[in-house]
Amino acid sequence: MKTRLIGFSVCIFIIASALGVVEAALQNPVPLTNDDVISLKRAGIGDEVIIQKISSGPTKFSTDAADLIALKNGGISDAVIAAMLKLSSSQAKPETNSDSGVAGIGQAGQGNAPTDVAARDKMMLKVTPPPIVAQKFPPPKSMDEVASACDEDRVNQAKAAAERAFAAVDGATRAKNPTHEIEAIVEANRVVDHADKILRDNFLVCWQHLNFTLDSILSWRRIVEDHETPKGVVQIPRGGFLRVMQRAEEFICLPDPPIKPEQAAKIFVKWAKDHPQWLHESSEVHIYAALYVAFPCKEVEQQ
Repeated sequence: MKTRLIGFSVCIFIIASALGVVEAALQNPVPLTNDDVISLKRAGIGDEVIIQKISSGPTKFSTDAADLIALKNGGISDAVIAAMLKLSSSQAKPETNSDSGVAGIGQAGQGNAPTDVAARDKMMLKVTPPPIVAQKFPPPKSMDEVASACDEDRVNQAKAAAERAFAAVDGATRAKNPTHEIEAIVEANRVVDHADKILRDNFLVCWQHLNFTLDSILSWRRIVEDHETPKGVVQIPRGGFLRVMQRAEEFICLPDPPIKPEQAAKIFVKWAKDHPQWLHESSEVHIYAALYVAFPCKEVEQQ
């Protein structure tokens, strides 16, 4: 029993030390950088404390592909990287539309927005992700799953629960009550494990998937514009076979500069809430359908 209490005391000391480091750091006006995050990790500070520090700002992160690889090689978890990406995206976010949280919604292309049902039906026929993509970033099975992973309120609630759990541990430590310390630590571990899963889902299920979708749309738009398709236009082939083969990406004209995954997530979460009857259907189809309604290209029949 004495050995177990010593072990728990060590846990309490680590947690208290980590919180002390963060409290002192919050008074430092110097922006937090990638190197600072790596240093905090190497000092033994847990993910939840680092995320709290990231959220409190100020920050100056570099989030290019090479920077993300360096963070991963430095031992930074997906949850922490997701928090860095999310904050960087929000700082770079343009003025937003009050309903969708996305700037210039419906103004990228010059076409009239299709109805939600028409968009769903069209994307049902056209969304066919390449096999290699499905292996690298397997899409969630249903719209419900990805919408849940993208739900910002759910993520914030998980973070708040973790903070309350650590506050309970700190309170039990200050009260010098070993029984309450043990109970608080067990509960904190449970809450943090749950919060970690939600943050991982937010990054892996939501952000990476939406980021790949946006990249695919932009890449295909560059291809068609390089082949003399006017900006903001989708040319509809006259032949029936060519119409069937036309990709979903061709019908979506994102604004310039393009929206971020965070903004795409807001569009998609709203779409899912507006259409609970489709929650069991493919998330891939409905991500494209939501973006198609938000940013339709002008459809022009080829001569």
